[in-house]
Amino acid sequence: MYNKHQLFAEEFLKCFNGTKAYLAFHPNIKIESARQRASVLLARPEIHDYIVERLKELAMSNDELYSRLANIARNGSPRDQLKALELIAKLKGAFVERHDITSGGKPIQTWADFMKANGLDDVTVTRTNTLPYTGAYGPK
Repeated sequence: MYNKHQLFAEEFLKCFNGTKAYLAFHPNIKIESARQRASVLLARPEIHDYIVERLKELAMSNDELYSRLANIARNGSPRDQLKALELIAKLKGAFVERHDITSGGKPIQTWADFMKANGLDDVTVTRTNTLPYTGAYGPK
């Protein structure tokens, strides 16, 4: 991969916008041209693979997340401490944000499951015209 491609990929990782990343190195080009050229660059396998690898390197692990939140909870301002503790509690499942009031904890049955459970999974519905058409302008 060329150095300029690597620079484009690094700029893309800052903003996650291909057009802006391309314009960072070619500010005098038309926006539509930058969009097209960025799309071509992002489709190149070597650039795509480079971005994926860099994202893996930059990603924060759960351990690091908990460590940082714990550090803020212990050493931050009172407001930051409260927010960090709230986030830790949410991540650990201490707060229930949603309640299932429709199924009583059982899996929700889909229409296809209902039809199958009642022996109707092999039924074919056909339309019959038993009534004459009586639209807005009367019978045809």
